Amino acid sequence: MSSDEKIFGIDIGGANIKLSRLDGNSVAVAFPMWTDYDKLGEAVVKLLSELEVDFDESCTLAVTMTGEMADCFFSRREGVAAILDGLTGVIPDHQCQVYAVGGKLLNVQQSKQHPWGVAASNWHALVSWLLTQRQWSVDRCSAVLDIGSTTVDIIPISAGQIATEAKTDRDRMQLGQLVYTGMERTPIHAIVSHLSVNGVRCPVMAERFATSVDVHLVLRTTSEEPNNCDTADGRPRTRACALARLARMVGEDSETLSEASIVSLAHQILDAQASQVAQALLRNLQAEPARAVLDTESHEPTSSPSPLSGKTVFVTGHGRPIVDRLRTRAELQGVHFELLEDRVTSAASRCAPALAVAQLWQQQARSRASR
Repeated sequence: MSSDEKIFGIDIGGANIKLSRLDGNSVAVAFPMWTDYDKLGEAVVKLLSELEVDFDESCTLAVTMTGEMADCFFSRREGVAAILDGLTGVIPDHQCQVYAVGGKLLNVQQSKQHPWGVAASNWHALVSWLLTQRQWSVDRCSAVLDIGSTTVDIIPISAGQIATEAKTDRDRMQLGQLVYTGMERTPIHAIVSHLSVNGVRCPVMAERFATSVDVHLVLRTTSEEPNNCDTADGRPRTRACALARLARMVGEDSETLSEASIVSLAHQILDAQASQVAQALLRNLQAEPARAVLDTESHEPTSSPSPLSGKTVFVTGHGRPIVDRLRTRAELQGVHFELLEDRVTSAASRCAPALAVAQLWQQQARSRASR
């Protein structure tokens, strides 16, 4: 391998780990940090094997993370240290470089000394990298929208720069730049409080009977995974099981509620989820914070749409079904959405933060070598 081919990127989240080569060849694997944190090293070794990486002493692993927030850790400081300890248990610490919000790549010891700089850093790495990719004209966009399995990141762009002073998850949630809704793991009762069942309004049960992945299985906007039982009830990710899980949210099951009725529930939930994302996106696209207030009964904005003609949003992750709904929202008329997965593989788009830190490390290494 050339020196460039020996650089890899990894994004260690609370529910998934993503690994990427510089060329975008990427792989993601589910990893429940909250229960399996002590098996992180084993998971990383397996992931390297899946990507057929021969990680020798000349390789470098660029790291970004969000998994430090998992509730198995008492604090983010403890989480950062535990993740780095798990990682360096299988990879020598001098071969790891950790991305910190602000753009620096730190060694392991520096990262442990400055845990709040490297915590929840993948959004910043992602956009910093995208802004270097001139062929995609991300610098001319108004925002980057990253849709994951658990969260949606909204990062404003202005004059080709990241246009937010937010550094932490709390900062970003308060600004509508981190929305806790996603393609797979979001409990249905966190998206809607009521649903229309055969024309009659019904509260949803405040139980984790179903999650957002069931919506997409029912609507066939994601593929079935019969061997994947990372679901609310531990049954497979199949459409038949998803129909039963969604029916349970309104006190029914797939024997007592028709398939057409359950499909209707799924459409309502996806519309509500898209509305949550639309309101946060609207707030960050407007020059001033959006005054539109979400009506929790109708899931529609109570203010008139804002003219947004000419604004472009660059989308990463794996949320095309949500983007398709955003394109139909009245309050976002005039907004143009461009998807990274139309330019790279869907796997690379989903693992974009891992690809980002790998390429950012390559750029910094080349810069130092040319001095």
